[in-house]
Amino acid sequence: MAEPPKKVRFTYVSPDAYEPKFANGAHGSATPRGEIIIHFFHERPPLPKADTHAILPTGMLAAQPEQTPLEVLNLERHVITGVILSGDTARSLYVWLGQKLEELKVQLEMQKANLPGPSH
Repeated sequence: MAEPPKKVRFTYVSPDAYEPKFANGAHGSATPRGEIIIHFFHERPPLPKADTHAILPTGMLAAQPEQTPLEVLNLERHVITGVILSGDTARSLYVWLGQKLEELKVQLEMQKANLPGPSH
């Protein structure tokens, strides 16, 4: 009887249309079914509905549009995608992120010390 394999290889396949998305925040919660849902977003000031430019005596537009001062900072959070994870997958992701943060810390310390970083 043959022994079971001692290793497994995962091959990564991405569609041609694969396009990573930028996110600078996330919002989420546990679901009633025991999963974790994460909504990734990017946050930015809203684009103006319109700009008003002064017309210079030369007939050219002034470079800076007139702005109405804001009493309250207004930011928009554009949700770009969401992910639903099982508890086990969320725990694995938690460990993986911790490892990546440690790698990043080492990389940044090496950059700060002007040392060559590991090549991956």
